[in-house]
Order: sequence, then C-alpha cells, then structure tokens
Amino acid sequence: MLNPIVLKGLNFYPEGNISRSLYASTQMLSNDSDQGGFRFDHNFSGGDQLFLRYATAITSQIDPLSISGANVPGFPVGDDIRTHSVAASDTHRFSPGTIHTFRAGFFRNMFLFDKRPNRTPPSDLGFQYQPSLALSSGPPFLIVSGYASVGDPITDRGTPTRTPTSSAIRSR
Repeated sequence: MLNPIVLKGLNFYPEGNISRSLYASTQMLSNDSDQGGFRFDHNFSGGDQLFLRYATAITSQIDPLSISGANVPGFPVGDDIRTHSVAASDTHRFSPGTIHTFRAGFFRNMFLFDKRPNRTPPSDLGFQYQPSLALSSGPPFLIVSGYASVGDPITDRGTPTRTPTSSAIRSR
C-alpha cells in the first residue's frame, strides 16, 4: 500500500500522450514590459536653474517550466522587476565667485524571482504544516529519483540593499 501523500503527489504527473510513459507539450511563456519617464528643466533666472528627472521600468514574466524547479507542467514561476529612478539638481549663483549646487537622487530596483503562481496548499496533499513564507506557498518540491521532479522549491531570495552616499566639493 502506498502512502496517501505519495498517491496525491502522483496526480501532478501528466499521463503520457505520445506513449504510456512519454509526455510532450508546448508551453507558452508570457512577458510584459513597460517603461516611461519625464524630464523637467527650468531657468528661474540667469543664476537659478532647476532640473528634475523620473524614470521607471516594469517587467513581468511567467515561465511555465522553471529551470530551478519542476520540469512538468503546472508549476510555473514568475519574475517581476520594477525600477524607479529620481534625480534633482538646483544650481544657484549668489555672486560671480559663489555658486551653490544641490543634487539629490533616488534609485530603487526590486527583483522578485521565482514567484509561485501555483498556490495549492501542502495540506491538500496531506502534509500537516503551513508555509512560513507566503510568497513561497504552494506544493512542496517533490523529487522522485530517476523521474521528473514536481512542486516548488522554497527559497527566499529577497535581500534589501541600502547604499547612502554624500559628497562635498569646495574650490577657492
């Protein structure tokens, strides 16, 4: 008698469509990208100038067969990338020998790799646990020796990075 969890896991494997043990299919990858931005320049006077710029890019992709996960249909992974960039500069001339320049910038890059659209809870297979990371919830990664693996590996790849910088330039 087979374990009930094993029997439910076997349902993830498609039956052969070429022969009893050979399955082939064509899966569609989807990719959507958008980008945009603006720039604003203004001369308040001969000695006061303002510059502003904003740029953004967004990419979303769903891969039906993950290179780092299951190699059977039903366990797609998504990748989301969002980028925002803001820059500002103000130059003010106080006198022919005194110029003040203020510059500020902000850049944020968010990479979300291997997002799992399949949200089948592990309890549906008979496991008695709940995922601790909502982003990785879904069926567990099942490896059958000598056969295709199914499910989603549970990994957290999100690592925030902060890099503050400042500079001062003085001249006489």
